[in-house]
Amino acid sequence: MDTAIDLFKTFGFWGAIGIALIIAIIKGYPELLKIIQNRQENKKKETDKKNKVENDLNELTELVTKRQTFLENNITEKLSTCEANDKVMQDSMVSLLRSQIVSKAEHYLEIGYLPDYARFCLTDLFKNYEQLGGNHGVEKLVDQVLDLPPKKKSKKS
Repeated sequence: MDTAIDLFKTFGFWGAIGIALIIAIIKGYPELLKIIQNRQENKKKETDKKNKVENDLNELTELVTKRQTFLENNITEKLSTCEANDKVMQDSMVSLLRSQIVSKAEHYLEIGYLPDYARFCLTDLFKNYEQLGGNHGVEKLVDQVLDLPPKKKSKKS
């Protein structure tokens, strides 16, 4: 039974086909096993790579989320502090402007006139004072001073 013809003669057509297949499988089995093992190993490697990429992506997402939360909290805290400091600075500036306006107004009311340069200065001070939210009766005082003449009235003898 060395040839396919001998197999055909002995076992018939289907018998020869069956035996030929069995021989082919037995002879090719180690190579077939290698091919299957290589495919399984390649599939495992691909799965491992995919899992590693997913893990890396999850770690990166977690890290970014933690950093974002930290930055949001830190920025919120800094903004709150800045807003509080700004309010203190604004209130301080209003107090300083009020002090300057009252001091200058009292001086010019005492001397009885308001030179043009002082009128512009007082007007600018009061404008800034109002923009910062100040007005503790200072407006009436400023109006009185702005009604003063620009020059000292001379005394006639």
